[in-house]
Amino acid sequence: MYEWMKNLAVYYILLCTVVNLSPDGKYTRYFRYFMGLFLITMICTPIFSLLRSRGELEESFQKYLLEAELSDASYMQENVQEQYLREGYVEEIQNELKESLTRLLGEETWVEVSLAGEETMKITEVRVLLPGDRDISREEAVKKNLEQVYGIVEGAVSFLYKGDGTEAVAGDSSDRNASGSDSPAF
Repeated sequence: MYEWMKNLAVYYILLCTVVNLSPDGKYTRYFRYFMGLFLITMICTPIFSLLRSRGELEESFQKYLLEAELSDASYMQENVQEQYLREGYVEEIQNELKESLTRLLGEETWVEVSLAGEETMKITEVRVLLPGDRDISREEAVKKNLEQVYGIVEGAVSFLYKGDGTEAVAGDSSDRNASGSDSPAF
């Protein structure tokens, strides 16, 4: 603002000098016309700079919004990717355990795995559905195999049996659902 006022003062000094130095006032009219246009330009300069800075402000705001949207989209994509990786990891573990237990027992089994942790996913629970009736020797063989081969602790393994159209749960009381019944949760 100080610079603008300084320029106006110099302008008036220059205008007065040119008008007073002009011979016979013959060209005074032309000098006044030219200096009037120059004055209009000088007065509009702060307005133009304000509008230009306003445009820059809008541009920087739009740039900030775009960056924020991109970072949100990137975060969402990262979360989706992590979820797909986690689901794929769970599915791969379940398939591997199912194949291993099917080879061990010689019967088709079904396995459900629960994981905990964000970075180091740890198996917290393994639920095994076995055909037929409850057989403690099969349970012990499965638990021993899971602990030796995969490092899954015995307390994390629970068994479900399916035989003759009825289902039964084998394990401690934590395997029962909230109603206290023995029907499986899945």
